[in-house]
Amino acid sequence: MSCLCCPDDVADDSDDDTRWRENLLKDVEQAAKQAAKQAAKQAAPLALDAAIEVATKLPVVGKFVELVASLVEKLRKLSKMSKDIATDLEWAESIAGLLEGLKSQLESDQSGEPFEDVVLEFVHKAVFAVCELIELGKHLHQNDVITRAARVAIWKQEFAERKGAVDQAVERLKTALQIDQYRIAREHTGYHRLQIGYHRQQMATMHQFSKQLDANRDQFSKRFDDVESVLRGLKTSLASPQPERPEIQPILTAIEQLEGDDAEAAQKTIQEAPAAVRKLTEALVAAGMALYRLEKYDEALKSLRAAVSEDVSNAEAWFAIGFALHKTGGSAEEQIAAYERCLDLDPHYAWAHYNYGTLLKDVRKDHDGAEREYKAAIEADPKNSWAHCNYGILLKNVRKDYDGAEREYKAAIAANPNDSNAHTVYGALLHDVRKDYDGAKREYKAAIEADPKNSLAHTGYGILLHYVRKDYDGAEREYKAAIEADPKNSNAHTVYGALLHDVRKDYDGAEREYKAAIAADPKNSNAHSVYGALLHDVRKDYDGAEREYKAAIAADPKNSNAHNNYGILLYDVRKDYDGAEHEYKAAIEADPKNSNAHTVYGALLHDVRKDYDGAEREYKAAIEADPKNSSAHNNYGWLLHDLRKDYDGAEREYKAAIEADPNNSKAHFSYGWFLHDVRKDYDGAEREYKAAIAADPKNSNAHNNYGVLLYEVRKDYDGAEREYKAAIEADPNQSMAHSNYGELLHDVRKDFDGAERECKAAIKLDPKNAEAHKTYGWLLHDVRKDYEGAEREYKTAIEVDPKKSEAHYKYGNLLCDVRKDYDGAEREYEAAIEADPNNSKAHFSYGWFLHDVRKDYDGAEREYEAAIEADPNNSKAHYNYGLLLETVRKDYDGAKREFKAAIVADPNNWNARSKLLSCSIS
Repeated sequence: MSCLCCPDDVADDSDDDTRWRENLLKDVEQAAKQAAKQAAKQAAPLALDAAIEVATKLPVVGKFVELVASLVEKLRKLSKMSKDIATDLEWAESIAGLLEGLKSQLESDQSGEPFEDVVLEFVHKAVFAVCELIELGKHLHQNDVITRAARVAIWKQEFAERKGAVDQAVERLKTALQIDQYRIAREHTGYHRLQIGYHRQQMATMHQFSKQLDANRDQFSKRFDDVESVLRGLKTSLASPQPERPEIQPILTAIEQLEGDDAEAAQKTIQEAPAAVRKLTEALVAAGMALYRLEKYDEALKSLRAAVSEDVSNAEAWFAIGFALHKTGGSAEEQIAAYERCLDLDPHYAWAHYNYGTLLKDVRKDHDGAEREYKAAIEADPKNSWAHCNYGILLKNVRKDYDGAEREYKAAIAANPNDSNAHTVYGALLHDVRKDYDGAKREYKAAIEADPKNSLAHTGYGILLHYVRKDYDGAEREYKAAIEADPKNSNAHTVYGALLHDVRKDYDGAEREYKAAIAADPKNSNAHSVYGALLHDVRKDYDGAEREYKAAIAADPKNSNAHNNYGILLYDVRKDYDGAEHEYKAAIEADPKNSNAHTVYGALLHDVRKDYDGAEREYKAAIEADPKNSSAHNNYGWLLHDLRKDYDGAEREYKAAIEADPNNSKAHFSYGWFLHDVRKDYDGAEREYKAAIAADPKNSNAHNNYGVLLYEVRKDYDGAEREYKAAIEADPNQSMAHSNYGELLHDVRKDFDGAERECKAAIKLDPKNAEAHKTYGWLLHDVRKDYEGAEREYKTAIEVDPKKSEAHYKYGNLLCDVRKDYDGAEREYEAAIEADPNNSKAHFSYGWFLHDVRKDYDGAEREYEAAIEADPNNSKAHYNYGLLLETVRKDYDGAKREFKAAIVADPNNWNARSKLLSCSIS
């Protein structure tokens, strides 16, 4: 039979149920831990008070010691007992009975055995018994009562959810079903009602169980209260008057001094007491050790400091003092002194060697001493995972002995496969040194599995996902987990900020993380460095950036990236080239493998110092350090292209730059200009310019050069104007874009005012822009008829760039046409051709000069032919060559050929059309 159902009723919510139950159990577990901790806090002072009272006022008897030993044996068994609550209560009752018997024995037995022979054994065993009792309370609370109550709560919740779902289903069936479906609905409803009946019966059983459980819990609570009452009674009975014992008086005095927080006086009193009485010192050591194990470090330190004196030979007490000082913020030198005393007494105390070595390494920077202590710790305890791990860290970071470090990390993991820290540092070695990324991933995951709260493991794994795997979502997840585990993890904040900065482009978020990193650790050099980079590149807060770079370098003078970034700021913003060079050199000295530092230093030598050999050396060093450094390949390609004229080498470097980073806009631009300028592969050049602009729409140089291609090659003047405007919008300070746009306005648009405006803007931005001076000179020459101004601009262009071919031939035209300085004109034409043998216009102008002024027709013919060879579309060169053939050579067929070529090159060349017509008629 088919049953109708509502989709909402059959939705699979098992995952939600599972998560809800898991979360509840976690809450219960946390509550249990808190309850146990509170019980420990309440019981510990009582244990100490009882121990001191017994040690100072009671003539203890041997029978008491036997009873305590029996109690201890039973308590030890408790650690492995069944979780059944009835058994737990039986043990609790047994403990209460033993303590009642103990109380009676102490009140009645006056055998008077020697005080000094008994008191120490009593204190040790009594304190240990109370500590074990606390462990029992933690076990009962955590593993039985509360957890079972949680299960009942879960069952109740499940029943309520099922009943609610059934009731909802019944109501929906009543309203949704049609009349002819009523029978089926009734059967369906009946089935659910049967289920309700079954669950009600089950719930009644659970209520019964719950009541029994509550009763058991109340019984246990009462028993635990009874135990505490017995302890209080014991303390009261011990406070009753005892027979006069003169040897106890110094001890009572010392106790009063301790209660008054005068530990120094108490120690002096004990030191002056007779040898038999001074055994109380060891009793206080036992009490202090109990407090130490309960993590009550302040109280433990007070007791231990009062106890130890120069003749005390308890190595464990000295170790506890050292560790308690660490936990309470004591000075490093005090800790070192405590561990040294411990090791004097027990040279084989492994943990003392370990802690002493760590202090020598971190505080005194005594790496030889630290190594000695780590080795001693390992010799004393070959299974000491921490000693192996920290010795490995020293070998890796200080000795650079990576094989030795790996050996120690593996030994640490073999000693304790769940040592999360060992897995973490081993993962870092595989990541940073071995470049074994799969192995590093395995170790980071093992570290996190062993301890999900290991912030450093999450950080390391996030860095691997971020920079190696390019799994940015995974990296972000790990960084967040690291920060959640330890909000003071400065490095986690730093690398998370870098991800937000570089990948997410969430600059506000990145700034927040950088600030959090610096707040957590003001000496975090990397955090200052990357925050400076954000202020530099994004905020344009150059003063703030400089402040952060300086802070980074002050925190770590060997921070290569900080020196490098500060150098870039000095170079680009401050124009302090000496300062920039100083920082680049410091970056390379700190890290000779810093590929970026070699790259930017090469650029400074290339562009500023004109030290091309030095620049080439730095570019090669950058590429050797990082063959995937796209910027280094690009810059080296530019040097080979522009200076060495090694075009094959240049093309190889440009291609390598693009392969290393397909989104490197500058590399696409450089390769585009190479194809444009050298290979004359205009389609390829256009492709690269477009790729550069797609990668970075703000690449002003790419827009400008694409505009030049559209202007000179495609004759797409609208497109060229669009690109020049885009170049200026992207960078209003791009002088070359202004001058190129001015040339277009002059030659094509005939917008002479606009052209003059753009030329002046270009010159203001860069007084050494030879192209702008040349274009402005031509405007003054050809349009304004300001020959003095034109001559000034031509001369400036030539002074700035003696190889500026166009400036030479235009200046030659002015000298020829206006000044009638023919020798000067010829000198300029020749200089133009020497500067650029492929300058078609220079050859044409010189040819016309030889033709019209010098009457050197052979020379003129040679220049016209050179002009046409350099640019077959030079219409004026074809036309003037035709005139020479017609009027001088009387070569009419040749003249017609040239006139036709002039018209093909420029259909608007009406002079050529007229001459072709007259030649045809004649």
